[in-house]
Amino acid sequence: MDRIVFYLNGDRGILALKAIQNAGHNVETVVFPASSKRGEELASLVTKLGCKPAATTDVNSPEFIEFIKKMQPNLGIVGGYSTIFKNALINLPEFGTINLHGGRVPQYRGGSPLNWQIINGEREIGISVLRMDERVDAGSVVAESTIQLSLEDDIASIHKKANDLFPKLLVEALSVIDSNSTDIRVQDEKHAKYWHQRNEADGMINWHHMTASKVINTVRAITRPYPGAFTFLNNEKIRIFKAREQAEQICGVPGRIFYLLGEGPLVICADRAVVLEEYARDDGDRIRLSTGMHFD
Repeated sequence: MDRIVFYLNGDRGILALKAIQNAGHNVETVVFPASSKRGEELASLVTKLGCKPAATTDVNSPEFIEFIKKMQPNLGIVGGYSTIFKNALINLPEFGTINLHGGRVPQYRGGSPLNWQIINGEREIGISVLRMDERVDAGSVVAESTIQLSLEDDIASIHKKANDLFPKLLVEALSVIDSNSTDIRVQDEKHAKYWHQRNEADGMINWHHMTASKVINTVRAITRPYPGAFTFLNNEKIRIFKAREQAEQICGVPGRIFYLLGEGPLVICADRAVVLEEYARDDGDRIRLSTGMHFD
């Protein structure tokens, strides 16, 4: 490919960009949101990589589409760009546009796919390179792979593993496109599920309704660099960044805080207790949790 337009806004896209350049593909222009906090850094970096940087407030605007059209691109690549693209932009390049998606499809279409896969207790994390159409994440699969999810993994380690794997996967996808290969997978709509983009409010722990496993998976799915899961103690927000299951099955009143033979703090969930290993007040200050306290 010799006239690629790459849309990105972070490390996933930058790593994939370098990989396809090293594989001999020419990325002419790199587009990022004008609102990006890393705008100056990205502009400088892509310039050093020999690409033209372009910032826009709206990739779907007629003015921007005309700007891209003048380049006569043969492929568009989206790697970590949150805006939903419309067909006028998707279909503009000769070979269309592909997207680096952090989820197995069709089971994990939509927002926050890496987070949701951890929350749902998947043993393998799926990632995909998809042909784009105006339906979100519904296009055919050009390349895909999986990452084993260990008990020690959290969202930070999975992001790193995904970002390490996406460059190789994208090079593979471009090879499929270059060769006009029919080795692509059409998604089965019968199994399609869409997940919403997570926000701060979704991180609240409900001790009465969430099992210990669900609590642990939620905690590790939105720990740093995300704000973290949270609960309340006397109406004060407490962040939880790391938790694990207690060996013994200890039951009781959900939300109850206690220590057992010096181990803790433990908190009762809907089915059993978890051990809190890292937690703090919402402002980051440490807090001492004592036996008898109760999360709201």
